[in-house]
Amino acid sequence: SALIDISRREGILTLWRGLNPTLVGIVPYAGISFSIFETTKVVLKDTLGLDADSQLPTVLRLSSGAVAGLVAQSVTYPLHVVRRRMQVIETPVTT
Repeated sequence: SALIDISRREGILTLWRGLNPTLVGIVPYAGISFSIFETTKVVLKDTLGLDADSQLPTVLRLSSGAVAGLVAQSVTYPLHVVRRRMQVIETPVTT
């Protein structure tokens, strides 16, 4: 059906167009998200005078995760744009 048609017209490698930017984008997103999340928890823990991360209220841990996700997504968004453009661009058919 569609996969066979695309493979015949544009080549089998077309199905994986955009994979490289996706893989390249995972590393910075995960690193930024993890570091922001852990840093935010430490700052909140120190500010509230707590001894362990487990003492942080759930809403503050959720907020730390939300901030981490927001920052990581904002920083890595250009890679998502490149990936989408690579996925939808038409390649000339060579016969």
